[in-house]
Amino acid sequence: MNLLLASLPDFLGGLAAPLTLTAGRWALKALRRRRTEPRPSDSP
Repeated sequence: MNLLLASLPDFLGGLAAPLTLTAGRWALKALRRRRTEPRPSDSP
């Protein structure tokens, strides 16, 4: 059990990097989509 607890931070750290990159890419796509879509407030 101690070995599992000792390796847990490394395991989570290894998972965190790709998850953060994926979340960042998804957020950028969402922001770009929002910018390109015509907003109702922009139309007269």
